[in-house]
Amino acid sequence: PRSRSGVVALAVLHHWRARLVHDLLEPELGSGDTDQQRTAAGAGVRRRQPHAGPAGGGVGLVARPRGGQRAPDGGRAVTLTLYLAVVAAGALGALARAAVSAAVATRWPRRGLGTLTVNLLGALALGAWLGASAELDAGWVVVVGSGFLGAFTTFSTWMVELAARWRAGTRLAAGLEGLATLLAGTALAVAGNVLAGGG
Repeated sequence: PRSRSGVVALAVLHHWRARLVHDLLEPELGSGDTDQQRTAAGAGVRRRQPHAGPAGGGVGLVARPRGGQRAPDGGRAVTLTLYLAVVAAGALGALARAAVSAAVATRWPRRGLGTLTVNLLGALALGAWLGASAELDAGWVVVVGSGFLGAFTTFSTWMVELAARWRAGTRLAAGLEGLATLLAGTALAVAGNVLAGGG
């Protein structure tokens, strides 16, 4: 027969394994919940509270962090659903970037024009999205902004292409192109934000 200490150890191990699975699937039920909420969750009753976005309404992809802790950006803690949504959106954004870059390169073979196009389009789209999504849940802002548009644009490729032109001897042209791209991207981001109602 098992000793009393062995039974207790197995019970504790089982409890923490169950808590780990529960925390992954139900991140909304943290240590700040009431006893009634914990009892309901343990009985299989799912009492989800709407996750308020910036405007205080809507059901979203973010959850209240455990122990009253805030997320690094001052918002709510991310959930497994949010991670998966960002991954899916990032995959779609990368595919869209490849398609746009290929189409631009086919029509205008000049090297770097495809990268310039996706970066400027991404700046305009991100500015517009942030302006239009003020009333949306913060999770959707991250999915589209960081997920899709973050993968659609590419800072690293732009830097590599500028560095290649710099090493090729066209340093003045590379420097002017880099500065012009920064100014144009900033202007498009501001324009998109204003046109979408972001002020």
